[in-house]
Amino acid sequence: MIMAFALLGAGGFTLYPTTMSYACGKMHGRALVRMTQKLMFSYSIGSLTGPMVAGMMLEKFHTGLFLFVILLVAGWALWLLLMRLLTDKPVGTTI
Repeated sequence: MIMAFALLGAGGFTLYPTTMSYACGKMHGRALVRMTQKLMFSYSIGSLTGPMVAGMMLEKFHTGLFLFVILLVAGWALWLLLMRLLTDKPVGTTI
């Protein structure tokens, strides 16, 4: 169980730098600055609110963390679908 949590933590920890380097390789010029600012802002909001919401879910429900992750993934999927429908271009280029 400890090894599984260590691998999960390591995967989550490497997710941000990996996405930043991938996204920076795809952008050019001034768009690169705007994109990195938005990614850093969303990462900071998520790192501040994520543990707080997960803690509240664990206190109220027995399956709190599982429910939190499911709600997070479902919300993200809905957001991507909404952006895809409203902007009429691929989601990766809406930044």
